[in-house]
Amino acid sequence: MSGIFYSGYPATAAAPKARATSWLPNPRRAYTPVLILIIWQGLVASGLVSPQTLPAPSAIATSAWQLAVSGQLLTNILVSLQRVAIGLAIGVSAGTALALVAGLSRLGEDAVDATVQMVRTLPHLALIPLMIMWFGIGETPKITLIALGSMFPIYLNLFAGIRGADRKLREAASTLGLS
Repeated sequence: MSGIFYSGYPATAAAPKARATSWLPNPRRAYTPVLILIIWQGLVASGLVSPQTLPAPSAIATSAWQLAVSGQLLTNILVSLQRVAIGLAIGVSAGTALALVAGLSRLGEDAVDATVQMVRTLPHLALIPLMIMWFGIGETPKITLIALGSMFPIYLNLFAGIRGADRKLREAASTLGLS
């Protein structure tokens, strides 16, 4: 790291000065989203956009407030979090198991990797009608889609990590008696 500070800037370049309130977000970044909300509200209020097609931001905020006050919002959030937790647990477990099988042996790679790579290319939105036909409209298709969405990044990164391990590190581990 000769000539480079730990900040990542070369020794000859000065690091940019931090703002006095660097923990505050830049207020200029809020201008565009606020402008979009104002235009959206104006289009609905003027009648150019039907509220049935695209409800106004004020109507959405009012509905959100009513759901929060009645307790329905918290209940629905907890149900969604439960789905996500179950789907994530299944996806991480499946992705880890498949990556270990494919990454630790050539036979496992031949058996698993091509199939996982083919399934990975399927768009999840296209699978929704198929999931509904197979599993019905209940929780199973929702959890399955979450599991599929979380399985592939786990599989790809773990497989790449196993296969990308330096050969010298593997030799060092074997000299220490590790398998």
